[in-house]
Amino acid sequence: MATNRQPAPQFHDLCWIPALVLAAFIASPAWAYEDRDANRIDDRIDAVHANGWNLAFVDQDPSKRMRIGVENPGNEVFAIYVSYDHKPTALDQSLLTATGVSMAWPFMNVDVIESRATYAQVAAVLLLPGVKYVEAVPVDYALNHYGSRVVRSRDSQGLSAAENGVLFPSVRTNLGLNGEGIVVAILDTGVNDDVDQANAGYPGH
Repeated sequence: MATNRQPAPQFHDLCWIPALVLAAFIASPAWAYEDRDANRIDDRIDAVHANGWNLAFVDQDPSKRMRIGVENPGNEVFAIYVSYDHKPTALDQSLLTATGVSMAWPFMNVDVIESRATYAQVAAVLLLPGVKYVEAVPVDYALNHYGSRVVRSRDSQGLSAAENGVLFPSVRTNLGLNGEGIVVAILDTGVNDDVDQANAGYPGH
């Protein structure tokens, strides 16, 4: 059976070096958008709808991490990306909200609107003009507290023993922190190959 794969929309692009660092302590969902039955609905959404709330979690166990954004067990409301074949307009937003979904949040540089919808509403969304497919919004988690080691950050203790803790307190020694419970996020907008919308005279790079 053929498999239709689409690239998952991203809030930002990661350059390859930060991406390697980020990958060291961020858990990604088991798989990205997939549509084996070619119904234009993410298979993860289909799985939860057909088999119940537990399918939204790792090992089908609600006590473990959530894999995709879903709320309201029994009448699931999915966090979704609605992908269009054009730049969504204000009319597209209006038509989307007219299906009864709870929100319509468009992206500036990706042809996607984020929303929250029941399965019945997802089916209605697919009938809207220009909608290509509906994807589940994945949920990511920090895996460990070794971020400071991965990014090789150091304590600012000064140049000599007399300056220890003077220029800036040692995170580990003076503040007693080891990184546990701290999430380090590296965000990089990537390369802008288009004309800057905020600065009309800037040609991009």
